[in-house]
Amino acid sequence: MTEMPRRRRPIAVAAIGALALLAGCGGGSDADDTTTTAAKATTTTEAEATTSTTEAAREEVAEPVTSGLPTDEDVAPSGDWIGLRFLAAQDPSPSNFQPGSADARVYSITPDCSGGEACTLVLEGGGDGGSFALPNVAPITGDPIVLEPDGDSWTYELTYPDAVGCTDDLDGPYLETTETRDLEPVYDEEGTVTGLVGTTVFVDTLNEAGRNAGCPASVEGTYGYATVVAPSSGIADLREYEVDGEFRQTLEVTSSEGYSDASYQVGGINTTLPGHDVTLEGSCADGDCSVDFSQVNGDDALRQTTLESDDGLSLAGIFDDTGGCNDDDTGERLFDDGAYTSAGSYEDLIPVWVEDGEVKAFVGRYFHLSKPTELGKTEPSCSYEQRVGGWAYLVDTSIFDG
Repeated sequence: MTEMPRRRRPIAVAAIGALALLAGCGGGSDADDTTTTAAKATTTTEAEATTSTTEAAREEVAEPVTSGLPTDEDVAPSGDWIGLRFLAAQDPSPSNFQPGSADARVYSITPDCSGGEACTLVLEGGGDGGSFALPNVAPITGDPIVLEPDGDSWTYELTYPDAVGCTDDLDGPYLETTETRDLEPVYDEEGTVTGLVGTTVFVDTLNEAGRNAGCPASVEGTYGYATVVAPSSGIADLREYEVDGEFRQTLEVTSSEGYSDASYQVGGINTTLPGHDVTLEGSCADGDCSVDFSQVNGDDALRQTTLESDDGLSLAGIFDDTGGCNDDDTGERLFDDGAYTSAGSYEDLIPVWVEDGEVKAFVGRYFHLSKPTELGKTEPSCSYEQRVGGWAYLVDTSIFDG
């Protein structure tokens, strides 16, 4: 599937002309009072003129533009950026719908401001081989994404060229998808674009062939994602932030062993349910980072640790678990606790969305290893190791719960 966001932005940049200050100087002998006086008078006049000109020039200097779309390539987004989107709404909404499932993309952005108005942005894959995916994730390739300006935002619309199957059995070209994106720039006080925020909406619709084939109407739906895109250079420069809230965690699996659950297989997406969200509280300043971490795991045991930083930016930490075990075939609970000892870790957990100094989303690496205890080894279903690793996306639940 082609990864396509679209955006564009213009900015009016005030040109500041150079002001040459000419200092007059007079000369003469002590005996020539007239010459000396005339010279002093001339110097005073020029100084007054210079002061007046300087004040007038200051009045003409425009404040930095902090809204709308940029028109200058020096202001428009460029270079390496990372985007995070998370599911915020679904229609029709199932009774058990939980928002927050997330994924990330990497972009190399080139602005085109040759039209004299708002810049167009061309997004290419910023990963290995031009992939839009993060490292170790199955490559996502496609044509460059061209974001065109539309008012104060960049928009993009795409109808996927190929329809797909609607069920495992009905795999013909029956379900068609359209994608619409909308992104607006976020400026700091100096007129620098520090991020892009907006929405991505997917609409799945059955075609006539799909309806005739017997595809269930339930496969149709609309899926709305909130999207934030941040410059990698801005992330690298971030040295101070606070975090305080509950975060929904999504794991995009890149390595797996010993799991039967499809969401823990390579390529799977696993998102925590309410009650198992991650609580983070702490701060990072001047290279000193300490964030308290707590989470109720799948066995209702509490994980706790402190995430710290070695580089003044990304967080890392290790937590320990104990766990129970279910029968692989029947799902029957064999042990409530004590079947496994586990250890997990977060590495390179980097803030990618910061609002008023407070982090709203992180991207990082996650690893977890469970080993059977002597008790666990008494049951075949509990006697093997389980390992999982992947990209972790943490999104503040206040964004979609509030």
